[in-house]
Amino acid sequence: MSAVDELLSAYADPRAAALAFKARGGQVVGLIGSDVPEEIIAAAGLLPVRLRAETGASDAPADRYGEGGGNAVIRAFVARLLDGSYDYVDHLVVATTPSYLGALFTFLREIQRQDARFPRLPLQLFDFHHSASPVTRRFNRESADRLKAAAETWSGRAIADDDLARAIADSNAARAAVARLQDLRLAGRISGAEALALIGAGAMLPRAEYAAKLAAAVGELAGRAVRPGPRVVFSGSETETPDLYRRIEAEGLTIVADDQGWGSRVAERPVAGDGDPLQAIVERYHFMAPAPAKSSTEARIAYLLDLVRRTDADGVIFAVRGLDHPAAWDAPSQIAALEDIGVAVVQLPPAAVASGPLGEALAPLLKKTAHG
Repeated sequence: MSAVDELLSAYADPRAAALAFKARGGQVVGLIGSDVPEEIIAAAGLLPVRLRAETGASDAPADRYGEGGGNAVIRAFVARLLDGSYDYVDHLVVATTPSYLGALFTFLREIQRQDARFPRLPLQLFDFHHSASPVTRRFNRESADRLKAAAETWSGRAIADDDLARAIADSNAARAAVARLQDLRLAGRISGAEALALIGAGAMLPRAEYAAKLAAAVGELAGRAVRPGPRVVFSGSETETPDLYRRIEAEGLTIVADDQGWGSRVAERPVAGDGDPLQAIVERYHFMAPAPAKSSTEARIAYLLDLVRRTDADGVIFAVRGLDHPAAWDAPSQIAALEDIGVAVVQLPPAAVASGPLGEALAPLLKKTAHG
């Protein structure tokens, strides 16, 4: 099996790598949200796995707990916990940003209190914020200290600075491999859908193993022919599975970069390798690329404009899932800023984001970006 196929297989079946790790005596920690530092978990000898909500799958198992605040992500995570999708997870860490993740943590804790049938996973809140104030930075360090203490309890061993340094090196190697994959995207040699899956596999595998496999995969992909058609950036709701990307690219476009937490942003800002390793981890996650509900609208606009310039994109596609208020908040201002500099933009209707062909919705952008 090629390295590409191995990674796509790992992405398609996140349980496989986790169960293999557990078979060797390890424990798996499920992470919900991009703010949770994987390095702290890995430094304890545990496997960090960022969980996918799989919002496209049935959320019917969550019906007995009501509407989950009307939020599709909350309902989906509850449904996945009930349908056995996460049965390999030993511990669960939930971030607090966007705010619906904090609500998810409270919801899960209350369900556990009231319903003995609900999975009894140990829950850990990771309260982390993105203000530039010194108070926030101190608060975030205290949150990292609490997560480190929890990981030490789960693993039964202390985490030394050398453990953190090794975990940092492994995660940075994975980020460097993603950056090389991103170079192939910018050269037009792979689709956005394939890239999203190859990047997503890194959330399931031990990071050193992933870095080696992705480096091999980049070598396998380097000789591909350049894809024709307009190049676009994807922005909007976090999109963890390639279905929407495939439907977009079926209309003749290629997604070359992602302004969302499951794509090319993963490669940005490696952890600094000097000084206090835990503080370096905190700084990396504190100052990640501007994201919805974590950064100002002005910062989000500046980041997206720079991303379009860096990738030489022909246009931007906005896709906001229904009731995803954080992503929807910035979109009008971002769209106006892009249009002011002549970048072609289309915002997909929520119904189109959910399912179906996209030819009609994308027609205005295709017309504006037609190469002739």
